[in-house]
Amino acid sequence: MTQTKNSKKLTKAFVDGLEPQPKDYFVWDAEPRGFGVKVTPKGRKVYVAQFRVAGVGNAKRMTVGIHGEIFVQQARLIAADALSSARKGNDPTATLKAQKKAVTVSEAMDRFFDEHVRQRLKASTIESYELLRRVHLEPAFGKLRLVDMTRDRVSKFHTKYSHQRYSGNKLLAVLSKFFNWCEANELMTQGSNPCRYVPKYKEEGRERFLNAEELVRLRFVMATAEEDGLACKSAVDAIRLLLLTGARRDEILKLKWEYVDFALGTLNLPDSKTGKKSIVLSQAALAVLSNLERSKNPFVIPGKKPNAHLVNLKAPWHRIREAAGLPGVRIHDLRHTFASHAINNGAPLELISKLLGHSQLQTTQRYAHLQHDRLRDTADAVAASVEV
Repeated sequence: MTQTKNSKKLTKAFVDGLEPQPKDYFVWDAEPRGFGVKVTPKGRKVYVAQFRVAGVGNAKRMTVGIHGEIFVQQARLIAADALSSARKGNDPTATLKAQKKAVTVSEAMDRFFDEHVRQRLKASTIESYELLRRVHLEPAFGKLRLVDMTRDRVSKFHTKYSHQRYSGNKLLAVLSKFFNWCEANELMTQGSNPCRYVPKYKEEGRERFLNAEELVRLRFVMATAEEDGLACKSAVDAIRLLLLTGARRDEILKLKWEYVDFALGTLNLPDSKTGKKSIVLSQAALAVLSNLERSKNPFVIPGKKPNAHLVNLKAPWHRIREAAGLPGVRIHDLRHTFASHAINNGAPLELISKLLGHSQLQTTQRYAHLQHDRLRDTADAVAASVEV
């Protein structure tokens, strides 16, 4: 037989402290009556709701959730709903059976990708979402039902990426968008997004700028990178254009000759991370483009396959940066370098925002401290000349 203990106010700390006994026993919550926790001899703690359906008379008991997988506050709310339903003459166990047949996370994600991701997002974003789903989200949650997704599960998943904060935050953001979509499409109840109140990791600033001396080393290595076997010609050309334009990696790798307007000196991109945009080219960038060999391949940076662009820039860049003594410098840091040197040459943030193709000026504000440094240097120079 099971044993029953007096009612207590169930809290996480209290339930954590319950010790197993030779037989199952129950501890009932002070409020609502009928909500409690069962402790098994093996120490398993299960939240339950015990009730009588109005007009039926037979007592029933249903499992609400497992301690550790569900918060006591959440279990109390679920139990309160079940007890209220029983008082109205409805059997909450029937609802529970229906929930067990509910869609899984994997099934819901199939719809999310078909109806939202592939219909509304850019190709590069779709590719990113599909990678995150395949490598991280499906293995962790795919087989679970939507009704089994709790904040505790999401929080524990997020904690696994404490050493990869940017990736962890990206996964949390994608999950949150998925659950918001589930709510909007009535696959989950309103306000049940389990990502809510799971705090993001604080991310350190990722900007890295190459100074004049580092650029000299980079130019020296790139001058002979192809003959030294560090990179193919397409990779070297791509890196030069990235540094001379401040463009994003895919904007250069996927650049087609039809987008290049030599007369106006611009790259007219029909699509980018921020939509349609035009990149104004320097004379140096135009010179690089003019010297590139044209072929039947529509891409400016051709790959090995016919009519395809270069795909792998990461490996050759790693070899070049190591040879130049620039460990840890990312390809995207070439874009930051372009912005930093623009500021050093007196360009205002509003102009740099247009050069980089930022959709909002606040994105460019990350470079504001560089502008402050330049203003301070100017102020110091003026002060030296007028000092009395």
